[in-house]
Amino acid sequence: TYSLMVIQYLQYERILPCLQTLKREEAKRSNDSSLAVACDGKVYDCYFYRNIEALAGISDRNNPSSLGLLMAGFFYFYSK
Repeated sequence: TYSLMVIQYLQYERILPCLQTLKREEAKRSNDSSLAVACDGKVYDCYFYRNIEALAGISDRNNPSSLGLLMAGFFYFYSK
């Protein structure tokens, strides 16, 4: 549970990219087969960005926050 909370907070701070929104429109235009999965007559949106090699340059490497500030921000984020 804590791992998911940390991931969500780091995505909120734009340190980690959200794999579900990355290149989603491009996948829709190209009719990517991984965009939706049908099961028992229902269609589920299961898209996530799969090009792992390209992810290295996506995050904001110039993040000025120290680990201490991120930790304090994490606790403040979830205390609201």
